[in-house]
Formats: sequence, C-alpha cells, structure tokens
Amino acid sequence: MIYPVTMYSGKCDNCGTEIKLGGGEYMAYGEKWQVEEDMKNTDWLIQDGKHYCDDCWSYDDEDNIVLKPVNK
Repeated sequence: MIYPVTMYSGKCDNCGTEIKLGGGEYMAYGEKWQVEEDMKNTDWLIQDGKHYCDDCWSYDDEDNIVLKPVNK
C-alpha cells in the first residue's frame, strides 16, 4: 500500500536556505514544533513568526538584531 505522509521542514524567510543537520542532510519532522526546536538548537532566529538561518542575522555593536540584505 502507498499512502501520503505529512512531514514538516523549515527554510529561512530571508535567503531560503533549508534547515540541515551538521553533515548537510535535509531534515523532515513529524510535528511542526520539532522544526522550531531544531532551529533554536542550531542558532536560527525566530522573530515575529519569521525564521532566519544563522547566516542571515547578527547583532550590531548595541546588541540589536540586524538582518543581512538578500540579493533577489
């Protein structure tokens, strides 16, 4: 029998990079909350319902969050 399975993954709202394991493997989760938990554990920023990979944000000299501009 073949049947559909709903899985969840995450990507950066700034650059579109998908969340991956340390070895570069793409991730899929059975529950949405698991995606955010892994994002938090890998230094992604979750702010105002948006998700930003660790390459797309940093702190400035006054500890304000700064998003990297994206070339589109």
